[in-house]
Amino acid sequence: MRRAIVAIALCAAMPGAAAAQFTFEPSGQLEGAGMGRMDDTVWAPGIRFPIQNSPAYANSQVWGVGGLHGAAGSTCDDANYAYPWHDNYCERRTWDMPLCPAGQGHQGQDIRPSTCRRGTHPAVAVVAGRITQIGTYSVYLTAADGTRYDYLHMDNVAVAVGDRVDCGDELGRVSDEFGDSATSIHLHFNIRQQVDGVGRVYVPTYMSLVEAYRRLLNGTDSCMPAAMDAGVPMDAGRDAGRDAGRDAGRDAGRDAGRDAGPPGCRSTILGRNVRHGECVQVGPERHECNAAGCGWYMCSAGAWTCAEPTTCTAARHANAACGTTGMGCRSTTLGRNVDHGDCVQVSYSGCGTSRCGWYRCANGAWACSEASACTDERFGNGVCMQDAGPMCSGGGSPCGSDAQCCSGLRCVANTCRNPSSCGIEGRTCTSGAQCCGGLSCLPQTFGATSRSCCVGWEGGYCRTADDCCGEMTCSGNRCVDRSAGQSCASSWDCEGSLVCVGGRCQ
Repeated sequence: MRRAIVAIALCAAMPGAAAAQFTFEPSGQLEGAGMGRMDDTVWAPGIRFPIQNSPAYANSQVWGVGGLHGAAGSTCDDANYAYPWHDNYCERRTWDMPLCPAGQGHQGQDIRPSTCRRGTHPAVAVVAGRITQIGTYSVYLTAADGTRYDYLHMDNVAVAVGDRVDCGDELGRVSDEFGDSATSIHLHFNIRQQVDGVGRVYVPTYMSLVEAYRRLLNGTDSCMPAAMDAGVPMDAGRDAGRDAGRDAGRDAGRDAGRDAGPPGCRSTILGRNVRHGECVQVGPERHECNAAGCGWYMCSAGAWTCAEPTTCTAARHANAACGTTGMGCRSTTLGRNVDHGDCVQVSYSGCGTSRCGWYRCANGAWACSEASACTDERFGNGVCMQDAGPMCSGGGSPCGSDAQCCSGLRCVANTCRNPSSCGIEGRTCTSGAQCCGGLSCLPQTFGATSRSCCVGWEGGYCRTADDCCGEMTCSGNRCVDRSAGQSCASSWDCEGSLVCVGGRCQ
């Protein structure tokens, strides 16, 4: 039997009212219609709470007082501004939601700020990252590990697409914006991650928010990354009989989920479970194991420990954001070794696809990739090519990668196209839909009004600095911040604590 209400012995300062004890209902226990997901996993450990100040109230908007299906009254009714919290991930909706029991549901969590006043309460970045999309009332923040955090129903948006933000920076104000209509005053918050065997999906937000809110209430630094941020330990036996992913570290296609030995671990970097002995490399912004940059963690009987790649007893999962030394990889698909930077397509499921995923050799270990991100040779899989047609697909044919399209064509928006029909690097554009696959439509220089097709994101593959939209430079085929002495347009272009003075990072 699950607990009824969990009480936290912390108090939130409530203006004009006595402090109240924070309590929350169990995950998956919905106020209204739908089948909730009973999941206590903290899918995004260490994030900051997305509203700047407490108190805040996570609950349903449509089933609250004044809501579409709730009791009659105002959405500002005091009943909506009280503990306990209620989960509303998977609440009945028509959105496709693979992790919800019904297959459809509400994508995230609704949160009311301390008062029912629009445009007053700041919504802040839960992690450091880059602003990847802004809609009429929404902001998308993407972290270095690829996790996307969505903020909806905001006004007074304080950021622009392409901006790099630190954890805690203000993104906008909580409001009731909803396009041509209005909703209640609240923040709708989503977490979108890569989940092994499923793909990029909206994952449960509730327990991650509970953890973040606890730290906000007790005054700890809620922007500190969680220790051992390769993931969180997984209970013994939880991974028994589950497919923990193909052994991409050997590219052998062996089933790593049959490990009945020591318990595995949950990797938030990979978005899935890994078995005992596997290693995960974290990016340079998470360097508990290596103060100089990227670090490796090994899953050891359910807990993450600092490691060296040579000590891993199972698969190694490299991080594309980390530096490389050019070590090759062994491919059992090809039956031989391949060089660093080469990509191999496999016929089995992997990298979030049910079939025909791509792996790139990154310094001796296989990492999930897109065919367009390969820096050297690409080895397509004959089985996958047969899926696309006898030899290759012509213009207008459906595709999943460039390798499925005939010579001279690219796979853009899942259709084989001539590159001249879409924007390649440097071509002027007004939206990302005009750019070839993998490229974004962004300003080439900081503050510029004109936009061009380019890679743009930190860690993205590049050939020249032009691919990096002018905000970064190209080093080792990756977009990186500019170092001391390099040209800059603003201090955002410079790495670490460097500032832009006289057009140079200092």
